[in-house]
Amino acid sequence: MTTLGLQLRESRDRLTTRRTAFVTEAREAASDFGLVTRNAFASAWTETKEAGQSLATRTRDAGLELIGALREEATSVKGAIGSAEARPALPEVPEPNVGAIVKRVDQLAIDLQKKALGTLQLRLGQLSVKVDGELERLDAEPEVAPEPKKKKAKAKKTKKAKTTVREGAPWEGYDAMTAKDIAARLLDADGATRSAVASYEKKGKKRKTVLEAAIAKAS
Repeated sequence: MTTLGLQLRESRDRLTTRRTAFVTEAREAASDFGLVTRNAFASAWTETKEAGQSLATRTRDAGLELIGALREEATSVKGAIGSAEARPALPEVPEPNVGAIVKRVDQLAIDLQKKALGTLQLRLGQLSVKVDGELERLDAEPEVAPEPKKKKAKAKKTKKAKTTVREGAPWEGYDAMTAKDIAARLLDADGATRSAVASYEKKGKKRKTVLEAAIAKAS
């Protein structure tokens, strides 16, 4: 193999290495972006924006580095072809179209940047929808189970209890009172009242607190 052939092969190998490094860097940047996006829901806007900018910058820098390397290698190969002494012996090796190669690499870098930015835009849109939904849910939570309705229901219940009075109650409103209130009233009640309470309670609810208070005072 001639010196020109060896140089072409070395140039190809160097370009392959640079291209592999470019693809690896772009994949790592995309992976980092995806990881940051998943773990940054609470503070998503700032971190996702920084991750997207990092992805775009790293992809662009890697692409520019690859383009520069391609241009350098193409210039080197072109110079070697132009100065090769044994060029007539290699008619089957056409002169590379450096302009077409550079244009193709430029287009590849642009396509990769468009794809990365498209993915970033999609993720930001999805994240925006999730954030809006979470904010709406948090805004709606305080309106659940309002207290005034519960108080109103209790008032109705008490009012209904007052209207239910059994015959022979010791005093008006007796059946609407709690055992604690009746026991407190018996502190100043006379013997007849306590006896009436004890008799009425034994025939009705038989509340232990009321009976003990009536019997204790009676004794």
